[in-house]
Amino acid sequence: MNNARLKYLIFIYIDLKVNLAISDSVITMKIPKEIKIRNSTILVSTVNRKEAERDNYLGIYDTNENTIKISKGITDKKLLCDVLIHEIIHAILDKGNKKIRSEEPTVDFIATQFVKVLDKNKELIGFIKRCLK
Repeated sequence: MNNARLKYLIFIYIDLKVNLAISDSVITMKIPKEIKIRNSTILVSTVNRKEAERDNYLGIYDTNENTIKISKGITDKKLLCDVLIHEIIHAILDKGNKKIRSEEPTVDFIATQFVKVLDKNKELIGFIKRCLK
């Protein structure tokens, strides 16, 4: 069995078993299944590239379902990290019932809450580190 076929089969196994692997010819990374924010648990899942392109997003936070969806079409690990953090910030603002009025208080709020998110989600720190290598 050639390496490309083996990699493809491993991806299918990961995708079916965990449903949280981003994989293509550039990156293969496991993202956290859930993110805890304040008193909520936000479920994280991946969606196929065509669905994300159809709905015009790389990542999306759904306030009603408490979910973050990340496109499997992301091929750069730094972009993947950026998209996940971007959606987490949306969730932080939502869960904090924070309405953006001025920049400085919002930045303070996001920074404080993000530290709390990292504290409650130790695996997220490792994921971000792997993204930035």
